[in-house]
Amino acid sequence: MKEKEKKYKPTAIARMFNIRPGTVAQRFASPYAEKRWGVVTERRPDGSINRYVPESNLHFWKENISYVGRPVFKKDD
Repeated sequence: MKEKEKKYKPTAIARMFNIRPGTVAQRFASPYAEKRWGVVTERRPDGSINRYVPESNLHFWKENISYVGRPVFKKDD
C-alpha cells in the first residue's frame, strides 16, 4: 500500500522553520505561491480552498527563508 505524503499547513511551516506566521500566510496567499513556495491549492467539496505544502516541496522553504521581493523565474529556452 502506498504511503500518503505529509501535508504541512502554514502554522506547521512557521514553527518548523522559525518564520513569523504572518510571513508564511503572505507567502501562501501570494500569486507566486505554487511556483516559488511549492504551495498546492485544492478546492473542497463545499467550495472553500485548502492550501498546503507537501513534504516533497519543503526544500523551497529551506533554501532561502530571508527572501524578499518579487521572484524572477528563468525561462528554459
